[in-house]
Amino acid sequence: MAMIQFRRVIIFILSFIILFNFEVTSIYTYSGKEINNALHSEEMQDIIFKSMTGDQSPGAAITVTNGKEVMHEEYGFSNVKKKVPITQDTLFELGSTTKALTALAMLILDDEGVISLKDHVSKYVPWFNVNYNGKNAEITIEQLIHHSSGLPEKTINHFPEGTAHDLLEKTVRLTDGITLDFYPGTDFEYANIGYDLLAYIIEMATNKKYEDFVEEKILLPLGMRNSYYHLSEAERTGKMAQGYSPFFFGAAEYDAPRYQGSLGDGYLITSAKDMGIWLNAQLGKGNVPEPLARLIKKSHTVSNDIVVGEFEGKPLYYSYGWIVSEEGSYITHSGENPSFTSNIIILPKKGVAIGVQSNSPGSQTINISQNIMKYLNDEPLANITFSQGLMDKIFSIGVILLIVLIILKIVLIRTIKSRIHSKEIVRLKKGKLWFSVKLIIGFLFIVLLAVWPYLIDYSFHMILVWMPLTLMIFNILCLILTLLFIISSIIRFKLIKQMDLKFAE
Repeated sequence: MAMIQFRRVIIFILSFIILFNFEVTSIYTYSGKEINNALHSEEMQDIIFKSMTGDQSPGAAITVTNGKEVMHEEYGFSNVKKKVPITQDTLFELGSTTKALTALAMLILDDEGVISLKDHVSKYVPWFNVNYNGKNAEITIEQLIHHSSGLPEKTINHFPEGTAHDLLEKTVRLTDGITLDFYPGTDFEYANIGYDLLAYIIEMATNKKYEDFVEEKILLPLGMRNSYYHLSEAERTGKMAQGYSPFFFGAAEYDAPRYQGSLGDGYLITSAKDMGIWLNAQLGKGNVPEPLARLIKKSHTVSNDIVVGEFEGKPLYYSYGWIVSEEGSYITHSGENPSFTSNIIILPKKGVAIGVQSNSPGSQTINISQNIMKYLNDEPLANITFSQGLMDKIFSIGVILLIVLIILKIVLIRTIKSRIHSKEIVRLKKGKLWFSVKLIIGFLFIVLLAVWPYLIDYSFHMILVWMPLTLMIFNILCLILTLLFIISSIIRFKLIKQMDLKFAE
């Protein structure tokens, strides 16, 4: 009898512990009402407005889910000229948040025994040959996934443009014979080409197109039927958002170059509605097949010790297409293409996930998603920062000032000759050395204007594709103004020489 009572006490205690733990884990789950209140609060509406206007974004779609209810908010236009509003079905390029799908595809192949994440890249790509310190080096698939391969990000300068079917191989061929920035597995460098290599390995291992494999194994099983890798397919739906780029304090339509060889690193096209399905899957909710659910959960785990940043004083690691905290309470990734941007934040222990998409580049999706997270957590809201929009404003002001200076300089040059008989020519003669210095500085500045992108591992073409057009205009106007200064100096030298000859006579 005593034994039976003892068992009842044990069962009661265990039941209490289980219930207590359930309450502890559930208390952090936000209700749909709380999320809606957060989204419609005056503070959040102000942040959304400031984030979009600050980066000159024409439109944005916000998706927040607690695993049961998916809430959507849409702002602005899919097409400004035609006044087409953003909806849940509007299609956006994701940018680098695509990487989570590519990494998940590798986990699927590993789980099915088709590949091993410990395999060397050269096992599937026989021509692959890289070196470090003059010696051949081997890179594993896992190192590609974690951006610890040593492959340099500057390879993006040479990505071939277009939509041809052979562009994936042409893209990854850029790595053949390349020198690594560090020995594989010892450091972190975010390199898009690593994920293009993963896409190529998928094709070599399965004899299927990368996009077909992801659709078959991930998109369709999850029910993401409004997601596309081919722009032509997305455009046929009539729901593809027009891309924009900041230009002269506003946003200009921008049909950016397409990089078909970069599908695996940043070119999935999807809607807010499908984003809700993807976010639910990350929380382990929705109709997710068991093997896929297990591998999604695995993609959130830390599998290397290379710290890539920190969040609230805690280290962050690059996992399988996600940036994750060590204890798995914070998972995130951002993405930016020349005319689109996105950001995803997942808080598994609080049962909420946030996704924001926009049809222009900039920091707006990061500002909005981070502040939704902080508002829900009852934390002080984060400061809003601007990138593309701020850059455009700075260079737009610079362009205006340069135009004024160029006009003034042209007027000055036209009046220099009239000074040949004036007393100012005496001052010109005394300043002969200063003119020589200006001439040298001018030529050096022209050289700098011609090469500066290459000093930071960039190129003028990449500046033109990825940055606001006002930056390129500013650079050209700087060149024109410098040339005018040189012309002015040369004319002044000639005047001085003429005066020297006159005085000699």
